[in-house]
Parts: sequence; structure tokens; C-alpha cells
Amino acid sequence: MLDSDVDRIRSDRLRSFLEERKQDAEAERVDAIADDRLDAATERTAEIEAYEAVLDYLDAHFEEGDSRGLSEIRE
Repeated sequence: MLDSDVDRIRSDRLRSFLEERKQDAEAERVDAIADDRLDAATERTAEIEAYEAVLDYLDAHFEEGDSRGLSEIRE
């Protein structure tokens, strides 16, 4: 049980970190579009999609009670 609690805390911290990074990338994307830097905007869009994929993964595994989700990311 302690392992699952630790994994839950770690996943919450990881989720918070990823949400912050995603918000930063979204702001950078808006700035890049405003400055007509399409390559930078495309890179930020890909970065946002990657953050969303990891967040979706965490949500899917921890909603189902699968405590192995975080250890699989570490590997």
C-alpha cells in the first residue's frame, strides 16, 4: 500500500510539473505565432502534444488503480 501511495504522490508531482511546462509551451507558441516564427510554433505544438500524451497516460493508469504506471515511465 505504501508503494502505491508513493507512486500516487510522485504522479501528482509529475502531473503538476507537466502542467506547468505545458502552459509555458502554450505561451511560447502564442508568442511564436505573433512573431511569425512558424518553426518555433510547430516545435511548441509538438511539445504540447507530448506533454498531453504523458498526462493522458498518467490519468489512464492511475484512474484504473494501476500503480505500475509510474515505474514504467522510469524505465
